[in-house]
Amino acid sequence: MAGKTRSQTTHSDSASLSKHELEELVAKITSEITRKLISKIDEMEAKISQLIQENQHRNLKCSCQMNKNDEDASSEEEEQEILGILETSSDTIIDTTVKTNDTENKNHQRTNRKKRKYKSTSNQLMDPNDRKTDGIKNRFIVGNAECSEENPVNFSAALKRAWVHVGKVKTGTTIEDVRSFLQFKYPGNDFDIEAMPQRPKSRSMSFKVGANFELLSELYKPENWPAAVIVKKFQFRFFRKDGAGVFK
Repeated sequence: MAGKTRSQTTHSDSASLSKHELEELVAKITSEITRKLISKIDEMEAKISQLIQENQHRNLKCSCQMNKNDEDASSEEEEQEILGILETSSDTIIDTTVKTNDTENKNHQRTNRKKRKYKSTSNQLMDPNDRKTDGIKNRFIVGNAECSEENPVNFSAALKRAWVHVGKVKTGTTIEDVRSFLQFKYPGNDFDIEAMPQRPKSRSMSFKVGANFELLSELYKPENWPAAVIVKKFQFRFFRKDGAGVFK
């Protein structure tokens, strides 16, 4: 019994030592792992700090660049505004200078302008060269000699005619119809009558009527014309035909 007990005690001490060694081994391994983890954490913290600093530096650089761009844009806008003001001022100065010089030139021309000597009547135009020296613009004279034996009556000026436009006349009216009406109203007078061009499907027509100038006031009296007929001054148009000027 006594030997058996000693054997069991020896075996228990051996097992107890093995457990102790195992605990030491576990503690050693745990310590090593903990050390490595702490080292790794320190490295990660250092890396994070470095990244934070780099990010702050990058943000600061971007902010500075943005501020610089804003300053450049503001500076460019200010330069454009200043250039616009300078251009406007330059244009104003040039325009004012030109207007001033132009006004002074006109005033100088007005001051040095020669006073024209106009003749009172065309009868005083004895010499055609007088028109050049005296600045006379008359281009014709009007005869005023009385008819006599030395001045035959078959050579005289044509009678002055009055011309009117007669419109809103019923279609189908002829030149002879108008002539008969006028000769009935003003017997002993001669009339020149011409039918004016008529548009297709027109519901009225018009005539050009020439009469002695003494009848002009009578021709403009409404009571001397049929109702609704329009009478007004005839507007002559100048054109060239066969190389000659024609009024029509």
